[in-house]
Amino acid sequence: MEDIDGIKYWDVLIDNPDKILEVEGDFLEEEVMAAIQKGGFTIEKIS
Repeated sequence: MEDIDGIKYWDVLIDNPDKILEVEGDFLEEEVMAAIQKGGFTIEKIS
């Protein structure tokens, strides 16, 4: 995540069974999604 330009803050809500990723900043969603998938995790956008 540190390699993606524009991300100001990110956190994983590990207490949630779905392990929700929160990301703030000015970045491309596609870059975040690709980075997570490259790490071997599944990801889907929620509002």
